[in-house]
Amino acid sequence: MVSYVVRNVELSTEEILKDYLPSDETITKYAPRIDTMYVETKWNLTDEEKVEKGKSQATVIATQTKKMCKVYHPTLEGGYYTDIADSTPYTVDYNSLLMDEGGNFLLSAPELNEDKTKKFSYWEVYKVNANGEHTELVTKCYERNFGLRIMSDYYIEPVYGKEVPSLTANINVPVLNREIYGDSISATDKLYADLLTAFTSTAIPTFKENTTDLKVECGVFVVRNNTSTLSVDDRNTLVNAAISNSKDTTSDILTNYKMTPEVETRVKSQLEELALNSSVKNNTNNTYSIGSDDYRVTKFVFDNNSLTNKNRIDKVLRYTNNTANQNYIFTVRICSNQGFSRYS
Repeated sequence: MVSYVVRNVELSTEEILKDYLPSDETITKYAPRIDTMYVETKWNLTDEEKVEKGKSQATVIATQTKKMCKVYHPTLEGGYYTDIADSTPYTVDYNSLLMDEGGNFLLSAPELNEDKTKKFSYWEVYKVNANGEHTELVTKCYERNFGLRIMSDYYIEPVYGKEVPSLTANINVPVLNREIYGDSISATDKLYADLLTAFTSTAIPTFKENTTDLKVECGVFVVRNNTSTLSVDDRNTLVNAAISNSKDTTSDILTNYKMTPEVETRVKSQLEELALNSSVKNNTNNTYSIGSDDYRVTKFVFDNNSLTNKNRIDKVLRYTNNTANQNYIFTVRICSNQGFSRYS
């Protein structure tokens, strides 16, 4: 059960005349928006059992529903898996594998394309809009059995006849979650950035049982711009949009803070040096002046014993939800010895 206490907040004259009872509008104003990884959390003010009002305070209990995701894919005569009925779209739990109750993969691409001329290369994974139409490419899955965890509504399709690199590094678009507890006077407020990463190697059967002469190190870099922070106007726009549940303008606003191509190249070069520098250990922070801005780079190194060619590694970053962190622009890059992938 998730609950929150709203107390010692400013009340209107009407609320004061009604024996200092906070209105629904006041409760909504001060009760925080909570977003957890697996459930949708909403304050329930219409159910008497979910809200208790007293003098100058109110306790609210959240209604929580499990998050679900849809997976769309192109149709194929006979289905992608012969012994399981095909379904478009599949509806699955958030952060789950696309498998049936018996542990069988629901989607498995044929080894060859329809005219038997090209071999399977990978699945392409796209974001989808409200109509199920695919938009931007999110990641790739290099296994014929589609084995990536589902973190959003996706459109996936198999690709044939393309070259597959010997080592790949992929990352989902970071998922932000919020945890808050206490009350409106002394709340503890944390944000979690969930980075679901994947590494694939055709040269190494499995990272934790590497018997080759190749030494592979995998991890992520978090790059924070210490100079160009979110403007007051842009921050207010994002806050007001969140409060009113209006159109999400985050992507449009962050476009104005993207690195220039020249800075992007220099940052990538710096990260490549850090990736190969074994003296820079896990959780190490370094600051660099690139262009007109200063960047703080944090290196997170994964334990190879937790890496296989089929699983995904979950890296969760925790931040205090204060004004300073809300104004920083962060970029996340997943890395291996041979490749980079980028998300902001």
